[in-house]
Amino acid sequence: MHQPQTIQEWINKQKRKKEGFVSFNEALFGKNILAYIIFRLRYFSINVIFTMAVHVLEFYFLTVIFTSTHLESLILFRAAIFVINAGWWGMLEVMRSRIRHLHNSQQNSLLAQELGNWQFLAILLSGGCFITSFIFGTLAFIEIGSQHVLENSYIAAVIFQLGLHIFVEVRRSGIYAKFRVFRPLLSILLLPCASIAFLMLFWWLAGGYTLVLNTFCSAILSSAISLYYIKNAYTTHQWPKSIWPKLKEFWHFIPQIFIPEFFWAGLASILISLEGMLIWIMYYYSLNHADYNDYYKLFYFIAPLLNASSTWGRLFYFDIKKCSISSLNRFINSFNTRVLYITPLIGFFYWLITALFYVGYFQESAFSFSLLLLIFFILRSSMAYLQINAFSNRYYLDVVFSGLIILISVFGFISIESIYLNVLILISVLFLGNVYIYKPHFMPVTNSINLNYSFSDWLNALIHHQKPATIISFAIDAKIPWKNKIRLQKILSNTFQSPCLFWIDRHNLILFFASNGLNLKDSLSLISIETAGIIEGYRLCADAVNGPQALQDLLKENTLLSLENINLLNESHLILPKEYDAIVTEFLHNFPFGICYEFKDKKLVIHHSRKIPENSAYYRILVQLVKKSLASPLENNEGMNFSVSVYCDEKNNTLIFIMPVSYENYKLVKAWNLAVFKATLEQFSS
Repeated sequence: MHQPQTIQEWINKQKRKKEGFVSFNEALFGKNILAYIIFRLRYFSINVIFTMAVHVLEFYFLTVIFTSTHLESLILFRAAIFVINAGWWGMLEVMRSRIRHLHNSQQNSLLAQELGNWQFLAILLSGGCFITSFIFGTLAFIEIGSQHVLENSYIAAVIFQLGLHIFVEVRRSGIYAKFRVFRPLLSILLLPCASIAFLMLFWWLAGGYTLVLNTFCSAILSSAISLYYIKNAYTTHQWPKSIWPKLKEFWHFIPQIFIPEFFWAGLASILISLEGMLIWIMYYYSLNHADYNDYYKLFYFIAPLLNASSTWGRLFYFDIKKCSISSLNRFINSFNTRVLYITPLIGFFYWLITALFYVGYFQESAFSFSLLLLIFFILRSSMAYLQINAFSNRYYLDVVFSGLIILISVFGFISIESIYLNVLILISVLFLGNVYIYKPHFMPVTNSINLNYSFSDWLNALIHHQKPATIISFAIDAKIPWKNKIRLQKILSNTFQSPCLFWIDRHNLILFFASNGLNLKDSLSLISIETAGIIEGYRLCADAVNGPQALQDLLKENTLLSLENINLLNESHLILPKEYDAIVTEFLHNFPFGICYEFKDKKLVIHHSRKIPENSAYYRILVQLVKKSLASPLENNEGMNFSVSVYCDEKNNTLIFIMPVSYENYKLVKAWNLAVFKATLEQFSS
């Protein structure tokens, strides 16, 4: 009889899980980037190996069952399915962006409606796939005895699989916009292991129909497992239940789906995951070049590993996105640079698995082909990460151009007989692609939600504002909930036609706007009525011919700091030096037990790193306080007996100061935070 788990056993189990967990925060603000990459890639890579094993078995059965003509059409059909799956994931970026915004602004009712609309769309698309699958199944039934029966049956199974995939991806995107969907390793390996067992056992009983039955069964099992864990994620994070739309509501929702971003994101995703496109290119090239007749089959054979080498960067999409929509965007460049150093190892790993399967199946070494694949995988791996980074920041056009460059590189495999020239073409083209996507050239697709999340963003916008600018500070009731603060920001942003606002502390909000043609008195009267007493008062801080002049006036009048803070700063005699390194020296002089994180030129330097607590709670609280310090710099940002302040400049160079707080140094800590804020203002004004 199964014994119930004791409390102590449960505690020990959770402790083991915690010890094996590596957080993104540790990678972002620590040196252990390799541990985090391995942590993220471990399950993914194991699943890729098992998926490749299933794919090899299916490839073998396809070559045994079908003639070369039928095999050709089925491979091209599967390549088209690869393209559709990749495009659908990209198109759902529109859904993820909207859900992210609605959740951040705590509009749960609208979030539930958004989920319902997208799921209804997925049901319609899936229904279309099921009808098409049924038609092919019917054709197979009618043609029993002919050579097209198995072909139509297999096509029906693959389209049925696509229909389920479309719905599952929408359900996953509904929660993945904000939270990861965690699955244990056993649930990940259950599907490929079951498929291998099914194919091996039933091949002798059902023959070619085993492949069809396995496709149907694996699609159902995979969807059931995924939906189970997605539902758990919805429950764990108390996600709103979907509100199904009425037909009229859904009809009005359709134009909101098919916006330019929907198509650009889909095309960009297709050109990140290239296995389908590569198979098609190889096939069309082989039509006029008999020597390359089998190349498209080879690329189909290694398709899962080609896909893995292209889409492994999606594992970090969530982290990149989290930084791009918050004040942590100042620190992601350092993280990206450190990841890029490791990408050749990732590319080599996937090439090694590819080479082992290739040699094991075809029983030949094919040195030249393996060498070309090695170059492709290594240079492609870094490009894959840069592409997903650009995709996460909406640089879709750059992703599309870089994807086209990769497609050109395929001619390094097929165009010239000389291995040396082939290698030269591959290296040159892929290197060019990496250089191109490293720094996006085109403007990103604009987001309809344009809010600044940190005071450094606000200062950047102000110093680049060349029109007459007015700065106003609003005193707000500190007790109002965050949901009402979001609504207040919307009212102010709409009234003054400016998204450029931030909270100095929980009581004061500051806004700048273009003052041309705006009746300030009428606007303020309208706001006081609309906000119903939430605003306790306001103060005109600056009114100048442009943004830089407004900032200089702001510093001259010292209107951002209260009289109490000005007196505290004067008493402490703290004046930060202008030089970057001198600020660090001054900090370590005042706080011998403090820690300083220096982000400069995409590098991370930690001063006094030996004093960092060795636990994940430290990094979690540190990230929370850094966000608060950037979003609300004069707030008392304290936790775990330390305080955090942030100094930054317009070039994204940043210093994070972590000071231990005690009764004896409390005033010094507060004075340092004030001095850092003032020094940042002066740095931007210069």
